[in-house]
Amino acid sequence: MNTVISNNRRPWVVCFIAVVLTVVTVMSASAAGTKEPAAAATADRNLSITVFDRGLVPSSEGTYEENRWTRWVNETTGMNVTWVPVPRWTANDALNVMFAAGTAPDIIVEYVRTFFENWQQQGVIQPIDDYIDRYSIDYKAYLERHPGVRQQSTFPDGQQYFFATRRTATWNHNAWIRQDWLDNLGLSMPTTTDELLQVARAFTNDDPNGTGRRDTIGVTSRVGIWEQMFFAQEAWMVENGRLRPNFLSDRYRDAMAYRKTFYDEGLMDREYVTD
Repeated sequence: MNTVISNNRRPWVVCFIAVVLTVVTVMSASAAGTKEPAAAATADRNLSITVFDRGLVPSSEGTYEENRWTRWVNETTGMNVTWVPVPRWTANDALNVMFAAGTAPDIIVEYVRTFFENWQQQGVIQPIDDYIDRYSIDYKAYLERHPGVRQQSTFPDGQQYFFATRRTATWNHNAWIRQDWLDNLGLSMPTTTDELLQVARAFTNDDPNGTGRRDTIGVTSRVGIWEQMFFAQEAWMVENGRLRPNFLSDRYRDAMAYRKTFYDEGLMDREYVTD
C-alpha cells in the first residue's frame, strides 16, 4: 500500500477504506420510516465494496464477484456483500465515473491518499469519527496504540475519512539462482555481494548450460528488485535527527556503483528498465 515516509524500513500504509455517502442515504431513509422494518433490516445487511481487478482469477475459481472466498464472507458474516471489481491501475478513473453516475459502492478500498482528498473535497465520502467512537473497540484501541495512523487519516478539517493501518513489515522479494549452473561450474552458493558478482561473471562467460554458445546472462530482474536487494530504495531516512533522502547517502551511491559493475560488464540484461 502507499508508502509515505519510512524510517527503519517500517512503512506507513494508507489501506484506506472510505465510507461512501450513499450508505448514509439508505440508513436515513430507513430511520425516517420510508421502508418497512423488515425491509430496512434487510437493506442494512446489504453491502457493496470494491476489489482490485488484476486479472488474476483463474476460470476454475470463478470471478472476482463470485468465488469460494466471496461465498465464505457472506456465509461467515451473515451479510450480503456485493464485490465491485475496478481495474487496478485505472481505479481512480473508474471510481470517478461511478461517483458521477451515483453508482459508487458503499465502501472503497484504495491505496492512494490523494484520491480520498479529492473525493472529500467533492463531498462524496463521509467522515467516520462518529462511527469509530460509537461502535469500534479494536480499531479505536489500535489508533490509541498507533497515533501516527490517526494522523495519516485525519484531514485538514480535523475529521477522519478512511480507516487506515500500517504494515508491520515490508513486502518480501526472493532471489532465485540456478543450482544446476552452480554445480556445472563447480561453484558454491554466493553469500556476499562479492561472491554474487563472481558467480554472475561465471554464469555469463563460462557456458553454465553446456551449449557451447554464449547464450546465458548472469542476473536478470525487473527494475525494482535491485533497489530491494541492495537497500538502495528511494526512501527517506532519519539520521542524526534529520530527515534525509536515501539517494543522497553513501549507501545508495555504493549500491548504484555495484549495479553499474553488472551493467558495464554485461552481466545483466541492459534493457531491464523497460523489459
